[in-house]
Amino acid sequence: MRRKRQRPVSKSPTDNPEFVKLIERAKSKKLPKDLLDLIDKVEAARPKRVLAHILREGYVTTEELHDQYDYHHPPRARMDVLDNGVPLVTFKVSSRSGTRKIAAYTIGDPADAKSSKLGGRKAFPKALKKSLVARDGAKCSVCFAGFDENFLQVDHRLPFEIFGDPDLTKVDEFMLLCPSCQRRKSWACEHCKNFTTTKKKSVCEKCFWATPSGYSHVALTETRALELLFAEEEVAVYEVLAKAAAAAGEDVQVHAKQLLKALLKGR
Repeated sequence: MRRKRQRPVSKSPTDNPEFVKLIERAKSKKLPKDLLDLIDKVEAARPKRVLAHILREGYVTTEELHDQYDYHHPPRARMDVLDNGVPLVTFKVSSRSGTRKIAAYTIGDPADAKSSKLGGRKAFPKALKKSLVARDGAKCSVCFAGFDENFLQVDHRLPFEIFGDPDLTKVDEFMLLCPSCQRRKSWACEHCKNFTTTKKKSVCEKCFWATPSGYSHVALTETRALELLFAEEEVAVYEVLAKAAAAAGEDVQVHAKQLLKALLKGR
């Protein structure tokens, strides 16, 4: 009698029983009707794709968000889901190469689901980006580096998660950021006490990440930032600075600061 071949059991990406249970629940769609209804109401493309992937596979990794969906800042996709009131939990899994640990997301405790008072992010009209480029040029508002217009991303000056979408015709409420600075801003905001606890608009307005040209703090720290980028013919200037720093046995940033101190002291 021929024995039936058993279907291989897919291995869970984590050994943590709590996350294994959450993954299996998401993949089987054994979620409360209220939560499924909330997920069905999500209209924006990015969170909708993230949730569809989770309901199909049980979870989604930052590597998949980047490689399959071309999301250069996967944590932002996570925030888009949370903005729509759908709870997510984060856990660690191995990358495809097995050489490092990366983040993965699955649907969290249904009791944490809530109808978002913000209603999810609105899609930015193309006219808004054109207005920002006309005002500031095709450059990042933080590092001031020039980029192809398509590479720059429109960002809220004040965190959407706290203040929601302002009037999309008010250009002053938005800024252009390169992907690198947008990641840095997201991380700084998410780890700022004003973002997590006090949520005061006046504090955000005086932060470097909202107003790089005139601020009193950087995510509540008594810090001042000077973003310097050397491009094209300016690279030669940087090389001279780097050689001088090496000769002095100093890091380039430290040496540049020492030169500025000496210059200002001589005035």
